[in-house]
Amino acid sequence: MTSVSVLDLIAQAEHLGIRFVVADGTVKAVGPATLQREQAAPLLDRLRQYREDVRAILASRNEVPADPCPTCAGRYWWRLREGGGWACGRCTPDPRAARWRGVTLATLGDRRIVLRAPTGDLPACGEWVRLPGGAIGDLLAYTQDGCEALVRLFPPPGQPEPDPPRFVWVESARLAGEPEWCGCRRRA
Repeated sequence: MTSVSVLDLIAQAEHLGIRFVVADGTVKAVGPATLQREQAAPLLDRLRQYREDVRAILASRNEVPADPCPTCAGRYWWRLREGGGWACGRCTPDPRAARWRGVTLATLGDRRIVLRAPTGDLPACGEWVRLPGGAIGDLLAYTQDGCEALVRLFPPPGQPEPDPPRFVWVESARLAGEPEWCGCRRRA
């Protein structure tokens, strides 16, 4: 079977919610509890027929390059969204990491965090939110129970970004999520 066909099979499985875990040369398929065995069995049987191709494709997706960057000799790699390749963190900084600049363990305290909204009625992580006092910020994370949210505050208009950035924990129920506002420029 061609690698394109194996990629199609993997994509079909992922569309059903099946995750693949590659560890020590073995591949494990983990499906959601709601997935019916009858629904997944034929697809998983076809994937087992091409076990070596599946293992090679999934391993190449998950392996962080062992070699240093040929340009700067850096060893920090991050995954590109487009194409699933890897980029050097020094030569091409991850724009998603800038949101977390300045967050320390002291900022988090003893809170266990999650990176997606615990319920559908809360704003999504990465969305802009308006705080009760009118301040605007970028929602970074929620506590595991969903009661509090960590927000990176934006400076008032015309003022520079403080260094280090200011963070605040806010009661989740008091946030107003507004992904797009007229006249505001989104900051990285």
